[in-house]
Amino acid sequence: MLRKLIIQNYAIIDEITIDFSQQLNIITGETGAGKSILMGALSLILGERADSSVLVNNQKKCFIEGYFKADHKAEVIDYLKLQELDIDEDLVLRREIATNGKSRAFINDTPATLQQLKHLAGLLVDLHQQFDTLELGDSDFQRQVIDALAGNEATLLSYRTVYFNWQHITKELQSLKEAKAAFLKEFDYHQFLFNELEELNLKEHELEELEVELKMLSNAEGIKTNIDLVQNSLHNSEQPIVGQLKQLGNHLNAFAALHQELPELVARMKATQVELQDIADELEKISTHIQFDEKRIEWINQRMSDGYKLVKKHGVQNSHDLILGMPNAKIQTRLLPTSLQEYGKEQIDLLFDANNSNRFEPIRKVASGGELSRLMLCIKSLVAESIDLPTLIFDEIDTGISGEAAKQVGLIMQKMAAQRQIICITHQPQIAGKANAHFYVYKEKKGEMVKTTIRLLDNDERIKAIASMLSGEKPTTAAMENAREMMN
Repeated sequence: MLRKLIIQNYAIIDEITIDFSQQLNIITGETGAGKSILMGALSLILGERADSSVLVNNQKKCFIEGYFKADHKAEVIDYLKLQELDIDEDLVLRREIATNGKSRAFINDTPATLQQLKHLAGLLVDLHQQFDTLELGDSDFQRQVIDALAGNEATLLSYRTVYFNWQHITKELQSLKEAKAAFLKEFDYHQFLFNELEELNLKEHELEELEVELKMLSNAEGIKTNIDLVQNSLHNSEQPIVGQLKQLGNHLNAFAALHQELPELVARMKATQVELQDIADELEKISTHIQFDEKRIEWINQRMSDGYKLVKKHGVQNSHDLILGMPNAKIQTRLLPTSLQEYGKEQIDLLFDANNSNRFEPIRKVASGGELSRLMLCIKSLVAESIDLPTLIFDEIDTGISGEAAKQVGLIMQKMAAQRQIICITHQPQIAGKANAHFYVYKEKKGEMVKTTIRLLDNDERIKAIASMLSGEKPTTAAMENAREMMN
């Protein structure tokens, strides 16, 4: 577990200290606030190579230090003993970049090689970035996954199978009898709940779709202003780009017969002119359909508020498929015979079919970056109870998803965080609402310099931050209520 992270003089970070929760830590912030800088600093104590360009202030050294709790991990203790490194209550990994650009690594204040640091960090932290999924295509990792899911128990005797099946069915029958009695007893109450749901008449995925529409409407003025700016620059300004391009093409065309390469260039300019004209026309169509509608925004906020209240009231739990947002995807396991080795005489290959085509290929060959990210998250959630996974760090793997898929990612992370530490950078309010500790990254001006810093949000600040992620910088009362529902 990563207890504390200290960063000094790294890029535009002056000095910050983060005390992490042992469960689900969420990091949010505006685009460009410095979340990627934070991950860059963290990667240094995980064994990545240093770049002297991070020293903005070259009058003092760069310093990154991580305090880990690892006294229960036998692999870590064994490695420290093997490398003759000190074993303390806290395991401290440190990187320093001197003013001359030279980098040094330390483990518990003892100088260490980069390879030692990287190996030890690998036992402590699993950094999962959006496209950092090469491990998923590795046969050894696939074998570990299958072993974890299958277990090492002997095959059950047929009698025990039948016996336990009979016990299960007997208990299930008794449970159904008790449920029937309870349903009959509380019929009037359940009828009331049904009428309440029927009156609101929510459609499938309506809350998620309303959330997307709300974000668009809340930013309608900004979207329309920038679309109109681009459209006017292309077509309607005093010197429109499309018109200028046409004139420039005519200048070249006048001499096209005198140089063999000019006709092709004139044709390319003409094609570019046509493409830009088409873009301008499409932007004009989009602009006419974007309008700020305050009444619609208020109606959406109220309906979302009503919907989330019912979600909370009825204790709705969303089950998640193995593969989020890929309803037609399937996975198969292929065992290939090999020579007798340490782990047996079969090689494991996970095969993937994204589109229900019944054409299965190795995952590393056919899955896209986004698909690999979701596959890796799901597989890690499945084996989390069987394998002692280290601290899991997810760096914006939710990019490109929203609505229901984002909600499912948040639920998976929340479930995993009950057993191990998770640190996640996200832009999704559904995920931020599940945090045990919510950190906010922002920029502030210090003297003549702009610096990145981070702070832990209290409950009220969390509500405002999540509401802003839902509906813009100045969230409405209904958006604030929706944020409270997400947190609950």
